Amino acid sequence: MHKRWNVLLAAIGIAALASGSAALADHGGGKHGKPGKGTTQVFTLVPSTHGNPEGVATRGGGKVFFVGATGDGTIYRGTVGNPTVTEFIPGAAGKSAVGMKISGGKLYVAGGSTGKISVYNLRTKELLATFDTGPGGFLNDLVVTGRGVFVTD
Repeated sequence: MHKRWNVLLAAIGIAALASGSAALADHGGGKHGKPGKGTTQVFTLVPSTHGNPEGVATRGGGKVFFVGATGDGTIYRGTVGNPTVTEFIPGAAGKSAVGMKISGGKLYVAGGSTGKISVYNLRTKELLATFDTGPGGFLNDLVVTGRGVFVTD
């Protein structure tokens, strides 16, 4: 439960961005030079050319996180303890990265108004698949299960 709160607080801090920086509020113990109770860690997206980051997914026990950009689908990668969050997968015109989940070494990305779900290999950054749900919706969040990928529209 303790780790879930840290992830939730990181998600809230990152999702609240508008200028390309984020804050992680930690209610944890603050051991070994890491953020502790009542502290905030600010992250800066580099390059920060478009603001409006949205969605967050974590791996490595919550130490590594990914955040997307709504404007062009850029995916950033950061680590707790390092204030700089760098471009991991470049964006492109007509793409968007809204909700994100990690499962089986893959990053699943809900594409907002694009109507597309993209799947990336986290090790190679390769785009493995794109699924088009059609026009007229807004793919906001998703969950990956043994039965498939479920996405909100």
